[in-house]
Amino acid sequence: MFPNFEQYSASGRALLDTQTTAVNALASNMLQGVERIANLNLAAAKASSEEFSANMTKLLSATNPQEFFGISAAQFQPNLEKVSSYARYLSEIYSESQLALAKAIETQVSEASRAAAAVVDQLSKNAPAGSEDAMALMKSMMGNGNAFYEQITKVVKQTTDTMQSQARNFAGSYVQPAQQQAEKVVSIVTQSA
Repeated sequence: MFPNFEQYSASGRALLDTQTTAVNALASNMLQGVERIANLNLAAAKASSEEFSANMTKLLSATNPQEFFGISAAQFQPNLEKVSSYARYLSEIYSESQLALAKAIETQVSEASRAAAAVVDQLSKNAPAGSEDAMALMKSMMGNGNAFYEQITKVVKQTTDTMQSQARNFAGSYVQPAQQQAEKVVSIVTQSA
């Protein structure tokens, strides 16, 4: 059947091992990112709960409406800063996870391409006469697959850069104007108190 079955079997196993390692690395990177986001959300929820309790105590201790509204208004700016900080941390986690994922994918695709090329080379060396066109087609398909991967990598990088830029602009576009408005409200309420 195949004169070098053991060589093909070893190459096939190497390719399968490479793919298994790739899947494990990708899954591990994704789970680490999810774990970091979960920890961030838990910390935010805990802090929010503690602050809510403290703020309610302050509000309930207010002796008149002006003091009540002054305490309420004073909470706007710290809350906006916390939202901005949360968005920055989330963006940081996303960026770091994406970078680690991209590196893992690049490494694994490179190794898988090398292993697949080795299998194709072995097949072409031992291919029966007249199968040169089929081997050339296989090599061409591998080249096209590598070109496709490179193009996808470029698109993912561009998309990631755009998302990171938008996350950075979020603070300037939304949080800072809201903080300015909160400062105005606080000054108006405290002046009337």
